[in-house]
Amino acid sequence: MIAPDPLTPEGAAVFDLYEQLQDLEKRAGERPGADVVDILGEWLAKFDFARAPVPAQRVTGSVWVLRQQDRHEDVVTLWADEASAVASLAQHARANWGNVAGNEGIPDSPPLHDRRAVDLYYGPRGERGDEDYWLYADDVGRLASPVPAPGGFRFPGGEFCAQANSSAVFHPITGPEDEGLPCIETGGVLGGTALRTVLPHLAAGNRPDEHQR
Repeated sequence: MIAPDPLTPEGAAVFDLYEQLQDLEKRAGERPGADVVDILGEWLAKFDFARAPVPAQRVTGSVWVLRQQDRHEDVVTLWADEASAVASLAQHARANWGNVAGNEGIPDSPPLHDRRAVDLYYGPRGERGDEDYWLYADDVGRLASPVPAPGGFRFPGGEFCAQANSSAVFHPITGPEDEGLPCIETGGVLGGTALRTVLPHLAAGNRPDEHQR
């Protein structure tokens, strides 16, 4: 059974329709078809069926975006924090230190400090040559579709998932004669993936729904 939410415009409209039909029944002792049609006509006129529903955008986290560019490639990578991104840049700088070693103000060996190594290797922003980089933080978004999934499916919440994971059971292979695959049972669902050698090929097996012993 669907429970409309009166705090949303759609839910409030459903409650309004219900109240109008209830008032009609109290006044007339029934719900005359002609009166119901009039009520429904005015009620439906409140909706805009021509406009596509706009997904709600939510910020679920942030990420550091690193773009590295040279004459041969233009690569974008994502990092959990700024220090990790700078460490990646420093690793690249040290691996290619020969490109800048010997230039004015550049030591023969790269500094141990990541930021210092990056600054010396790439140089000031306006004076960079073939190599450059951009590093900035950005939000990770998620679009929540207002259209219900087919069949009314909804992904379970965090509490349900935590409970299911805590009750997970591992079913191992019981012995050499066991021809089945090891699997994990979570919330009554059996799932497993295993690799085994089948000469002369390496075969992968996946059995998400049942044991076959």
